[in-house]
Amino acid sequence: MTPPPDLPPSFGPGASGSSNRRSGENGEKKASSAGSAASARQADAGSSPTIRRPPAPAGRSAAQASPQRRSLRQGSRQDADAGSAGQRRPGSHVRPGSSAVPIGQRPSGPEPIRALPTRGAASSGATWNGQPDAGFVRPDSPFPPSTQPEGTPEGTRRRRPLRWVAAILVLLLVLIMGRVAWLWHDVDSKLQRVDALSGARDTSGETWLIVGSDSRANGGVPQDGTEGSRADSIMVLHKASNGQASLTSLPRDTYVEIPGYDNDKINSAYSYGQAPLLVQTAERLTGLTMDHYVEVGMGGVTRMVDAVGGIDVCLDYDVDDHDSSLVWDTSKGTCQEVDGDKALAYSRMRKSDPTGDIGRAQRQRTVVSAVVSKAMSAQTLINPFRQDKLVDSGTQALTVDEDASPLDLGQMALAFRSASHKGLTGAPPIDTLDYEPGGIGAAVLLQDTTAPDFFSKMRAGELTAKDFDQPDQWPELPEADVLFSCLGTTLRDAGSQAAQYRVDYGYQYEVARRAAARGVPHYVLVSAWGAKASSRSFYARMKGELEAAVQVLPFRHISILRPPLLERKGSTRGGERLAAAVLRGLNALGLLRALRPMPTSVVARCMHALAHSQHSGILEARDIWTYAD
Repeated sequence: MTPPPDLPPSFGPGASGSSNRRSGENGEKKASSAGSAASARQADAGSSPTIRRPPAPAGRSAAQASPQRRSLRQGSRQDADAGSAGQRRPGSHVRPGSSAVPIGQRPSGPEPIRALPTRGAASSGATWNGQPDAGFVRPDSPFPPSTQPEGTPEGTRRRRPLRWVAAILVLLLVLIMGRVAWLWHDVDSKLQRVDALSGARDTSGETWLIVGSDSRANGGVPQDGTEGSRADSIMVLHKASNGQASLTSLPRDTYVEIPGYDNDKINSAYSYGQAPLLVQTAERLTGLTMDHYVEVGMGGVTRMVDAVGGIDVCLDYDVDDHDSSLVWDTSKGTCQEVDGDKALAYSRMRKSDPTGDIGRAQRQRTVVSAVVSKAMSAQTLINPFRQDKLVDSGTQALTVDEDASPLDLGQMALAFRSASHKGLTGAPPIDTLDYEPGGIGAAVLLQDTTAPDFFSKMRAGELTAKDFDQPDQWPELPEADVLFSCLGTTLRDAGSQAAQYRVDYGYQYEVARRAAARGVPHYVLVSAWGAKASSRSFYARMKGELEAAVQVLPFRHISILRPPLLERKGSTRGGERLAAAVLRGLNALGLLRALRPMPTSVVARCMHALAHSQHSGILEARDIWTYAD
């Protein structure tokens, strides 16, 4: 719709419903003060943008055609009664009847009340000097028009959740750091300390001397007539400069030179001069300077194991040992979860172990390794109550050198775990377990007295798992009619394929070789289903290689059993139980019946039947069922 020609360029079309101005189809327009007021009200309502017209044709008054008139802001409301007089003041550029106030002049009487625009007015496209209208501002106001975007409040609200998340994360970080700081201080202040280090010149790498003290005074060990305390467990944990970690157990009866006391058993050094003399003795034997000393009161093992919620340990034979109070029933499983009391008995048992002190040292390493593993697990790290129990029990059980810090203990735990996982644990090469030097009873004599090659490799970080294998030091096998070989471990328990191969193949073959040389006529081996020396599967290939190796030994009869998945009573292996459940489900559908899970009792009955026969050959699953029946 074209604006009327008699209106100034600053005004748009009139609004419908005006009382002073009619807009009809006849096209008649009137320029009056009332019409001006109606146009101003229309602009205040924000109904249309400002329309600028070309200059007026000739004959129009200068005032009407002046291009210098300023547009009224759309959305500003004019006083409807301001221009009723219709008189124009001299020098004014405002059209008669307009309510606008000339520049530099103020109307007499009270200032008219002006309505603020609505939100819709700002978005209607109205302009002020060619710029979008941001809302009404009085000309004499000291404050500039607002330039805040319409969406700012919504954007602010959208940013608020992010700010809350950031605040929560910062708070959690502060709490965690505070918790760590508090634990650090708690451990550092509660640790028992002793002046144990020799002050000798430092050697490469980091070395800890870990001692298990069997004290009779703290109630952890039954009274047996021995006064004071003794070092029943001595371990050297070394992290070489190349990063290799190894854990070497020194049998307590190891024959060594004790500074100031000539040659004697190494645990005598602890009796003669406590920790300082034991450190010096270990340094002379290994050629390594001990950077830290950690003494574990065996009586504290109970509390530490209970603090981490128990540990899993394994033993493949029954034990009822009076001296250690260990009762072990393999019918409940060869691997069992034990509490603190049973873990202590497990780590102290020696007389019922066929390998004596060597076996005890191995079980002590197992207990310490299990406690370290549980202490560093997620279930302990996120449980403040378990953390507090572990700190209390650990600080009561541990005695460290004066320079040791919680950080040193953490590094020791990491090195301990690394050595255990890589299979670099065990004893140095032993020449004999029954060395009789005179006056001190039977002692353990290392190769070349001090095993110089072994400790040289330790210092250089060049030890391998094979360096810890000492089958030549195993007790001699007795005379027998049949040898049953059922030894085996899992990859998880062994820590690596190399460690598992050493147990499942190396140990079994060495025992079989010795039995054959001893003249044992019959050998019964429990292998595995699918065993094949050329198999792509590591486990099947390992079992197949063992079968091939023992079949050339000079036995009269060799019986090899290849059972399917075994059902072990009281097994704690989740994967094994799941696989058995799946197989039973398939068997119920008529599938894989030949591979149905086999109870260990069936294997035992078959082995017993073979022992009374002269059978030689390989027995698959169905053959084992037949012999068992």
